[in-house]
Amino acid sequence: MGRRVLDVFLSSTAMDLKDYRGAVYAELTRTSLFHAVRQEDFGARNAGAVAFCRDEVRKADLFIGLIGLRRGWEPEGDSEMRSITEMELGWARDAGRPRYLWVAPDNFPVPGDMWESDELRERQMAFRKRVMAGGEIIVSREGFDTPELLAAEIARQLLMLVAKTSRAAIKAVGCHAHIIRSRRQSLAELEAKWRNHAQKHEAGARRSARISAAYWCRIGALAFLHDTGKALSAYRKAVSLDEENPDGWRFLGELCCRVGDRHAARNAFERLLKLGLTLRAPQIQVIAHLCLSRLESPRGNLGNAQQAASEALRIAKAANWREGMARASRGLAHIAFARGEFGRAQELRMQALSLENEPGVREVRAAKFCSLGATYEERGDLSRAEQMLLNAIKLYGEPGARGEGLADAHARLGVILEKRSDLRRAQKMQIKALTLYTELGKKREMAEAYRNLGAIFERQGRLDRAREMQRRARELEALRLEDAGREPGFVERAVAASGE
Repeated sequence: MGRRVLDVFLSSTAMDLKDYRGAVYAELTRTSLFHAVRQEDFGARNAGAVAFCRDEVRKADLFIGLIGLRRGWEPEGDSEMRSITEMELGWARDAGRPRYLWVAPDNFPVPGDMWESDELRERQMAFRKRVMAGGEIIVSREGFDTPELLAAEIARQLLMLVAKTSRAAIKAVGCHAHIIRSRRQSLAELEAKWRNHAQKHEAGARRSARISAAYWCRIGALAFLHDTGKALSAYRKAVSLDEENPDGWRFLGELCCRVGDRHAARNAFERLLKLGLTLRAPQIQVIAHLCLSRLESPRGNLGNAQQAASEALRIAKAANWREGMARASRGLAHIAFARGEFGRAQELRMQALSLENEPGVREVRAAKFCSLGATYEERGDLSRAEQMLLNAIKLYGEPGARGEGLADAHARLGVILEKRSDLRRAQKMQIKALTLYTELGKKREMAEAYRNLGAIFERQGRLDRAREMQRRARELEALRLEDAGREPGFVERAVAASGE
């Protein structure tokens, strides 16, 4: 199977972030794991450019948005007077694409010759407010010190996604699900490249040291799942270079807990909390308090654990962070259960469940189960991997639910079941994935489902069926049929070809 990359649509507001957008584009391209599309690729500002932009957003695997203070281009003919960035975000949301946003701080400097009219500025401020309150994944409001620093941080976040999400990782390193050795080799080469970059920046000024720390965090993220010692060393290096790196302190604390060094873990989580207060970042504060709470519970310090979890809940409520409220409620439920307060524990669990079942939070939880499934799969624990994928499907798969996450979970579970030689169920999972991908028009994933079905039929000795599946996969990839997913009877013929 040929090498594949993740398609990333890179959007940013106006000229105030042009250098940042360029730096991010260069950094993602340099990793060789991403194909980035940016606004410079759209040509003239006309209706054709808008249509091209819309199509590119819908085709992308991920949407990255840099939201600044300038409004930028507002295409003519739009009754809502949206900027092109606002349109792009809406298209990505409608298409169900994962969206990660970096929002420039309110005091971000804008050169005097770039200031817009008060009317445009008011619309941009309203857009920024909607973004911050609209349930989007705001990765950070920090990192805009320099274009290079922001680029390093964005690349690190995306590469953590690559390392921890099985489907993304398989696409990014260009190997089939079964060839784990090839994947590890690619990740080792990537780690070596980052180590060189980190060492190059390490001896420089503070700004350069922060870039080096970002690279060490990337190395730590790659090692987190399979090499505790290497991950510990990388995160320690990161926080020694940049004491204001929240991910560095958090994952350093998690790893210290893993090896039983509670004193070092407490120090890391307290540094994380202090950083959250300094940055006025409620999500960082919530995570820090919950980490401290989990540190206390196993030692029987339930009073301290409850106090920390209650503070996390208070901060999450004040910030209206639903996922944080759910996490804190579940943490308090565990503490109540340990105290024998079973009625209170059940009440808190129901409260957490209610929050977790809200659409946005439910999808986040489902994605985490998929990530856990990938972890267990790589470790060879296929039974637990299967259970994690079943949990994800349950969360994604409300009656009548559709979406890329649900399709991916079925496809991933089909691969796991094939590894377990449960070929009948594997076949059903791949057919379900194929049906969902067809409805979504995801031709690349449809081709992958056909290939997986072909492998299953080959193992069953149904060679005619296997060849038919492989032929369909080749047709989809070679011809790139624009209307294949909407062709009448397409799914019915696929199911018929599978023998169901």
